Amino acid sequence: MNHTALKFKLYFIYLVFLTVPSCLVVVSQAFRIDSLQNVIATQSNDTIKVNTLLLLADEMAHVDLGKSFQYYKQAYKLSENLSSSYGMAESLYKIGLYYMKYNNMPDSSLPYVNRAIIISDSMNYLGLIVKSYRLKSVCIKVKGDNSKIRFFALKCLSISKELKDSTDIGKAYAELGQYFYNQANYDSAAICYMKAIDLFEKTSQVKVLGNAYIDIAKNYIHIGNNDLAEKYLLRALSIEDELWRRTYDPIIYDNLGIIYSNKKDYKKAIEYYDQGIEFALETNYKTEHAYLLINKSEVQCELGLFSEGIKDLKEALRVSREIGHKRIENNALSAIASNYAKQGLYRKAISYSDSSLIILKKINAPHSLLATLNNLFPMYETLGDYKSAFHYQTEYFQLKDSLYSVEKMETINDLELKYQKKENEAKILVLENDNLKKDISIREKTLQRNIISYAALGIFLFVILLFAFYRQRINKNRIIAEQQIKQLEEEKKLLAARSLVEGQEEERKRIAKDLHDGIGVLLSTAKMQFTALKDKNPENKDLVDKAGKLLEQASVDVRRISHNMMPGLLTKYGLNEALADLFEQLDETPGLSAKMDTNKESKRLAENQEIMLYRIVQELVNNTLKHAVAKNISLNLNYTNDTLNLHYADDGVGFEMDKQTENISIGLKGIESRVSFLGGDMSMESETGDGFRCYIEIPVE
Repeated sequence: MNHTALKFKLYFIYLVFLTVPSCLVVVSQAFRIDSLQNVIATQSNDTIKVNTLLLLADEMAHVDLGKSFQYYKQAYKLSENLSSSYGMAESLYKIGLYYMKYNNMPDSSLPYVNRAIIISDSMNYLGLIVKSYRLKSVCIKVKGDNSKIRFFALKCLSISKELKDSTDIGKAYAELGQYFYNQANYDSAAICYMKAIDLFEKTSQVKVLGNAYIDIAKNYIHIGNNDLAEKYLLRALSIEDELWRRTYDPIIYDNLGIIYSNKKDYKKAIEYYDQGIEFALETNYKTEHAYLLINKSEVQCELGLFSEGIKDLKEALRVSREIGHKRIENNALSAIASNYAKQGLYRKAISYSDSSLIILKKINAPHSLLATLNNLFPMYETLGDYKSAFHYQTEYFQLKDSLYSVEKMETINDLELKYQKKENEAKILVLENDNLKKDISIREKTLQRNIISYAALGIFLFVILLFAFYRQRINKNRIIAEQQIKQLEEEKKLLAARSLVEGQEEERKRIAKDLHDGIGVLLSTAKMQFTALKDKNPENKDLVDKAGKLLEQASVDVRRISHNMMPGLLTKYGLNEALADLFEQLDETPGLSAKMDTNKESKRLAENQEIMLYRIVQELVNNTLKHAVAKNISLNLNYTNDTLNLHYADDGVGFEMDKQTENISIGLKGIESRVSFLGGDMSMESETGDGFRCYIEIPVE
């Protein structure tokens, strides 16, 4: 009894030691949240309130993501009211981070990140520029576009070195490591990761250090150094930051499972995968949850546990569809198809492979598509459906041919020639060894034969290389010619579109001039004639007065139509004056306040740019007057050396952006086409009851 009681006491003490630290973390976090909420409630200084809202949103991200997002939006609106550029940029960055980090929505994140970059760049907030570019890099990487990753990483590295910020320099090296990792350049990736780890260890930045440990471990897994990879993952597990561990523990256990799967220790691998799944469910980390299920199913398949593996894969498929992650969905579909194929259930395997094909064609993943096609046609052949087998085999070979360039074929030919040369040299060495045992006369004959063979081989190699060079040159010239033709066609289309638009504006000018100088003069003359007629015929005075009023109204309408088609201020004084005049007229409208601001009072642009921009603002104003029921309209023009940033806003009824593509008006389509014609970018924001905002950036001369 005493022994049992002692064991129970020891077990109780052990549980206390396990639970007390996590309880202290939760209590500490709740205390911080309560303190920040009290500051917001009692603080009268709006600038301090913005910073406190951002801190509170960060803390709430670990407790309630919905409230966290609302606090970020409150911080942005308050910063906008204060005209605090730093608060706006920081809030926009945090909103973009929320969409990407917690919802995996790069398309929703990018507009906020781009605006944060614009504001930070204009105000030279270097630290915020680095963070925003890093987040933009993550977004485009998730979208599958790796073309600018290296550029963003080098830009962040340059700014961080200027700021002498060791942590950000380390993060930039980590980004470069990720770029080289994606390019399968694992040696360069390892060098960059080691530089990052060295900097993080010196600055004691445990969170980013943990990320670097995970990245370098993944790199070592790919080059087959499982022991070194495990060492770095165990280092990451030793990091004591609870909030960091909540996010990254599932990833660490996932990679440990992969290592032991590579070592064929499947029991240990499944234990690690189960630990990772448990943490992912606990923290609602759905992306990594799906990856863990897929990786675990591979081990189950190796052990012959097909039903358990397929069950996990179907759960991964459900999770991937819930979060809209197409690549994970494809991985799950491909794995299910593979499992069914290994069991000989080819029709089920084909069904899931067909679903995988649809996704792969949508996300443009040719190498994965090639692998799926290569698995499909043997299954159709086994089932006796030779027509389908032939169709997919043909599609496979067509795709395979398109993926391998002329340079790769030349590399293969070169390797083959080198192999032949080495083989011939080996044969010659054997002959020479044999000839050593023979007399001098036979050696001389052999030597002559070898000389002839070398000469023939040299001629043969020269002809092959000459042919390969000639073929490469022909293909290169053909590709250049095709590119030139495409470029000319694009230039021709652009020129035609430009001519059409400029022609329309010229026709507007001509019609406006004819209305003003022709019909306007005729109406004025007619009015004078009626006035003279009134003096001569007093008995028709009322009728003549009425006709005179109609003529005067017609003259006013002609002048108004002429002005709308081509404002005189636009051609004489430029865009700023014309828009200022437009907003003065709007401001005189009862119940409507219209304000316009610009950082350059007199700034002339190219004539076609001024006309286009005036039409864009006209259409925005028309949409507001027709649909928004707004009381306030604002327009801000911000000129830089080579761009014009236009910010238009109203406080009308607004609309849901999710439904914009279904119900978009002709006016908004016209605005988008004009912005595209000017080579600019455009983004819109609106919510029901929260007005409408439009951001346009145009390159100008």
